[in-house]
Amino acid sequence: MTDSQLRSALEAVVIKWVHQVDEVLRQDTDFLLISAFAMAASSSGMSSSVSVASSSGALPGPGGDLHHPKPLEEHEFWKKRRKNLEHIARQLQDKKVRMMCNILEVTESAYFPALAKMRSDVMSAVREARDVIVYLTPLKPLVEAVEAAEFPDVVALLPPLVHCVCILWASCPAYRKPDRIVILFKEITNLLIQQACVFIGTVAFQAETQEPLQKIDTCIRIFKEFRTIFNDYKSKIGNFFGEDQKVIPWEFHPTYAFRRMDQFLARLYNIKEFLKIEKIEFGGPKGKTLNVRMSAIYSEFNEAYTAFSIGTYDCLNPAELEFDHGHDVFRAKVTELEQRLSLIVSHALQESLTAESFFKVIELLGTIVDRAILKAELFSSMPIIFGLLKEELEVAKIVKS
Repeated sequence: MTDSQLRSALEAVVIKWVHQVDEVLRQDTDFLLISAFAMAASSSGMSSSVSVASSSGALPGPGGDLHHPKPLEEHEFWKKRRKNLEHIARQLQDKKVRMMCNILEVTESAYFPALAKMRSDVMSAVREARDVIVYLTPLKPLVEAVEAAEFPDVVALLPPLVHCVCILWASCPAYRKPDRIVILFKEITNLLIQQACVFIGTVAFQAETQEPLQKIDTCIRIFKEFRTIFNDYKSKIGNFFGEDQKVIPWEFHPTYAFRRMDQFLARLYNIKEFLKIEKIEFGGPKGKTLNVRMSAIYSEFNEAYTAFSIGTYDCLNPAELEFDHGHDVFRAKVTELEQRLSLIVSHALQESLTAESFFKVIELLGTIVDRAILKAELFSSMPIIFGLLKEELEVAKIVKS
C-alpha cells in the first residue's frame, strides 16, 4: 500500500469515527423525553477501532410512544453517558490510534484537525459527565424517598429536593443550562404525577364515599405546595452561589417545566367537579311541583353523567383526548341544565314567604350556587331577601314595643 493509499484509508476511518462520536456527543437528556435514548444508545455502536460501551441497561421507551421519564432515569442517563465516553476516550488513547494521528499530522491531512477536535471534545465531554454525576448523585436518595413515601408525606421531602437542585445549578457549570434544568423539573413533576395516580387509584365516578374527593384534594394541595416551594427557591437562587461567582438566575418560564403538571391539575379539578354532584329537593307548598321539574333535570343529568363516567379512558392521564371530548360534551349538557335549573331556583326564591325559607333554599343548593349561572340568579334575587328581612325587622319592632 502506498503512502497516498494509506492516508486515504486512514482518512476514511476518521470520517466514520467523527460521525459516530458526534452522534454520541449530541446525546442529551432531552432524549429521555421522547423515549429515544434506548434507540440512540444502541445505534451508536462504533467500529474499526472505536466503539461505545455496552448499553444493555438503556432506558426503554414504550414502543415509541411518548415516555415520561423520572429523575432516576436522568441519573442513569449520565452514568451511561460517562461510561460510553470513557470507553471511547480509552480507545482514542490507544497506541494504534495515536500512530494514526501522527501519520495524518505528518502528511498534513485535511482531516487531522477534525480528528484532533474529536479527541478534545470527547475529553471535555468525559469531564462534563463526571462533574454532573458528582452533583446529581445527592438527588438520588431524595428521589427514592419520594418514590417510597405515601403521597401525603411527600410534602416534607420537596424542600430538600428543590434545595439539591439549586446546589446542582450553582455548583455544576455543565448543568447550568436552562434546557437541562427544565428537563430535570419535568422529570420531578412526572414522578409526582405518577405517585399521585398511585395514591388516587382508579377513580369511580359513582363512588358513594368521599374518599376519592379527599384524595384529589390532597393531590391538588401537594402540587400547589410544590409550585410555592419552587417559586420560593427561585427567588433566592443567588444564595447558593459563592461570593466570587456570578449569579445565574432561573430565567426560564415555569410553563416550560410545569406544563404537564398544570394539565394534570386541570384534569383533577374536572374530576373533582363530577364527584361533588348532589341531588336537590325543595319543600314548602309548591315544593312538589318544583321537585318534579328538578327530578326531570336530575334524570337528564344522570344520563349524561353515566354516559361520560362509563368511558374506558384513563381519566388521570392528561394526554387522554377521549376524556377531553367526553368532558366537552358533558359540560355542554350541564350548561343547558344549569340554565333550566336557574329558572327553578328563581321561582323557589320568589315563592319564599320568610327570610328563613329563602335561606333554606340557598342551603339546599349547597355548592351548586358557586356555578356562574346560579350565582348570577342568586345575586339578582337579593332584593327579595332584603325585603323579607325588612318586613321581619318591622314585625320585631312592633312585638318589642
